[in-house]
Amino acid sequence: HGRPASPKPLRRRRSLSSVAAAPPVSAAPPPPPPASALPPAVKRQYDDIVEGIGPGSNAAKKRKRTQYRSMSAFQKLVALSKFYHRGVNPFFDIGLVMTFGGEAEWGAPSDSNSPAKTKDELRLIAAFKTLFARAPELLPALKQIYLEIIVNADQWDRLTSMMREAATSARTTDTNGLKHKLNYFLPHPLKHVLSPPVPEEESKSNRGLAHPMLRYYIIGCKDRLRLPPLEYTSTPKTSATPDGDQPDADVPSSPSPPNEWKIVAGNYQLTYKPYPSFIYEEGKFDPKDLDTGLLRSDVVLRCLRHIWLGPGTALSGVDKISATCNASLLNVKTVTPEMICYAVAQMRIYHFMLTLAHHSQARTVLGTSEWTKREENTISADFFILFSNFLLLNPSIRGLWKCWNGTKGASFRIFTNIDIDSESDQAEDSDDEDDVLAQRRRRAAPASPS
Repeated sequence: HGRPASPKPLRRRRSLSSVAAAPPVSAAPPPPPPASALPPAVKRQYDDIVEGIGPGSNAAKKRKRTQYRSMSAFQKLVALSKFYHRGVNPFFDIGLVMTFGGEAEWGAPSDSNSPAKTKDELRLIAAFKTLFARAPELLPALKQIYLEIIVNADQWDRLTSMMREAATSARTTDTNGLKHKLNYFLPHPLKHVLSPPVPEEESKSNRGLAHPMLRYYIIGCKDRLRLPPLEYTSTPKTSATPDGDQPDADVPSSPSPPNEWKIVAGNYQLTYKPYPSFIYEEGKFDPKDLDTGLLRSDVVLRCLRHIWLGPGTALSGVDKISATCNASLLNVKTVTPEMICYAVAQMRIYHFMLTLAHHSQARTVLGTSEWTKREENTISADFFILFSNFLLLNPSIRGLWKCWNGTKGASFRIFTNIDIDSESDQAEDSDDEDDVLAQRRRRAAPASPS
């Protein structure tokens, strides 16, 4: 009787928020072709990228800001990284996107015994394809760097680290710029004020559900209809108290709806469903016609202008796009569903999901500018996936891109080109989504014979 064989180690699932390492090599691959054999144009791109990610290089910070069409290969890669969270996915780690996408694009074919890709891994691969659809000319040079992993793994690690740093920096810049722009939620920011006001230096626990006006925007549209109508003023009332309680004038009296009592008492539960009411044009939500006002929100419009055209354009718009704004630097010419989802996610998380409960259970999730693992792995990531699938899958929503891109409604013009995106994978379930789609099916169904 010999010793029993040791069990085979279980295949560990790779976390989406972990640091990307070099892709695993299942079999001894042939040595990569020498870089000297690359076509001259590809070799120049390869050399420029390798120089940019070289040990101790700080090229991403040293090089002058320039328009996309004038950028070198390395500068384009940095610009693409800065676009990633804003226009592809704000939660998936770009290093993992590069690792799994590179493995799918250039790695050896999987053998029949290889485990099937998980849903998350397939999403990483899809994100890679979406990202490099914007810059396919960079793929040959990146392929060479990928194939050289077996002889120079550190080079790939430096590449993904550089891309991660650029992507995270861009997202943090947006967060820092937007977190105090509470006036973006007011219908007329130059006329109305938040009441009570929220000074920048004041505790962030006084925002979100704790604030008697801001709470109207985070909750779902149907819940908002159960609250008293929101009144706007040009004269602010007393500021909220530090523990999240409101002055007596703001506490609902006896006939107030149960939902408002739940909010004030800290018993209102936030989940990734339903969609926040601020995605609708102010005052236009109609439960009998869920398309009216959908994604025609000034809040989303101002956030998109802030990110892509500059904070100074958020309230008034712009006649001519600046050569130094993010839209010019990152070669962005159209609004896409992913960009809208990113804007909604930024405003939802950093202005409203600040207190997940009130009073003794109060917790501020805006203590730093980084997206915490709790938000990445739960409510926020689920919301982004749900909302982006909802936008990508609904044919009638595709007409909104004409509105956002300039052919309908001048007030919503962000850029000048028209782009109608193709359909995506099947969406996940959603109460709001089910209501919208069911309403559309009822309209499309032929009338029954009398």
